[in-house]
Amino acid sequence: MHACFTGMLSRVSRITRLRTCRSMRMAALTTSTDSESSRRPATRALCSLRFALLLMVSFRGTNVVRGYKYGGTNMGDKLCLLKLMAVLAGMLAVSRPVSAQILYGSIVGNVKDPSDAAVAGAKVTIVNKETSQTRETVTNDAGGYSFPTVAAGPYELRVTREGFRTATESEVLVTINSVTRADVKLQLGAVAESVMVTAAAASLQTDRSEVRAEIQSERLVNLPVQPGRNYQQLFKTIPGFRPPTNAHSVPTNPSRALTFNVNGASHSINNTRIDGASSIALWLPHATAFVPTIEAIQEVNVGT
Repeated sequence: MHACFTGMLSRVSRITRLRTCRSMRMAALTTSTDSESSRRPATRALCSLRFALLLMVSFRGTNVVRGYKYGGTNMGDKLCLLKLMAVLAGMLAVSRPVSAQILYGSIVGNVKDPSDAAVAGAKVTIVNKETSQTRETVTNDAGGYSFPTVAAGPYELRVTREGFRTATESEVLVTINSVTRADVKLQLGAVAESVMVTAAAASLQTDRSEVRAEIQSERLVNLPVQPGRNYQQLFKTIPGFRPPTNAHSVPTNPSRALTFNVNGASHSINNTRIDGASSIALWLPHATAFVPTIEAIQEVNVGT
């Protein structure tokens, strides 16, 4: 294995320096485009190593194919290729999956009694008002509950516990890549009795440290957009954005993606995701590889 690496490190060292994975924490856009948290140096180094291994596999594979074509295949090349492929497969197998929260939201909260004591073992049910899909969970010892990977939309939340009235919150709105908090205070009484609560949107987001903004489909369609109908033009309506500008020429940027800065940060750390998958031009990491039409976008979600 050592021989395989020493033969290739000099060839890929320059390339890997140019291809070092970037930290991506600002201006993540979801179409449904979103936010990816800042990657640590160890993660960036792992990305570089994976890329180097991929180049080695490609190089050794080319040697093996040429050997079969012209005769005289080197057994060392075969063994080295198999080893490199095994190492690369193992590294890919332990890669961190894309967070499901990119395409979904979540609902969290605490259930308390009139004295503000935690209510453990309370049954919490959410019902999607559009699809009637139902999910249930039970509060823990601290009275907390959580529904991860919840599809976006309006929900009704019900909480039941023996000795308390049923509490219902009729307007719990979930959006993609967000955490919706719905705390419930139960009232003493029979389960047959119920208390209806109309939930109001929280004025301050306390469950996540990021700052988020959303552009719904109605705004995308109805607001005037310059020729080209690029949804990125609407970023100028979001506080903290420098007005987007054209990025490079048509041959290198066929989608005519725009470049922009958010809150003074460099555009090189922007990360655009479309339906959860990164859409970044490999040759222009600060530009979006594909720009969908406005009519094809349900929602743009920006997190910094």
